[in-house]
Amino acid sequence: LSPMPEVGVLSRVEEMTKTLDGAYSIKVRGEARFTIDEIDRSWEAQGGFPLGHVTLFTDDPLNRTAGQRLVEDSKRTRTLFFAQDSDFAAERRADSLGNPPTPDRGPELLSYWLSMALSLPPPLSRRLLVSRDTRERLDLLEPILYQLIRARSA
Repeated sequence: LSPMPEVGVLSRVEEMTKTLDGAYSIKVRGEARFTIDEIDRSWEAQGGFPLGHVTLFTDDPLNRTAGQRLVEDSKRTRTLFFAQDSDFAAERRADSLGNPPTPDRGPELLSYWLSMALSLPPPLSRRLLVSRDTRERLDLLEPILYQLIRARSA
């Protein structure tokens, strides 16, 4: 059994479909991030699911000026995403993720959405998940988008 991660996402199951091969396709929506405070190992002997105590966490609050700058920066990041987007990616995304959230829904949502849509390597994905700073997440994602744009135009 692999070690338990120290962070996770509380998710709501929105749709569940049994496939022809007996597996399940599950659509979830992340509701909140959490840190794992303590794991109850009694479940292991019974072959059940992990149990534990968690603490929910959110991004650190922004002052009004920083928040307005962040909305503008998220507009730029969203535009970069569409600049590297391909028809194939748009079709795949329409089936699962939909389009990126608009800046009026909050820069935080955009940074989470991009983290999922770009299929990032686990270490970078983890770094984005644990960050409490939307600015840091957007700053990490922008160079990746620029790199994808350069690769697509080459």
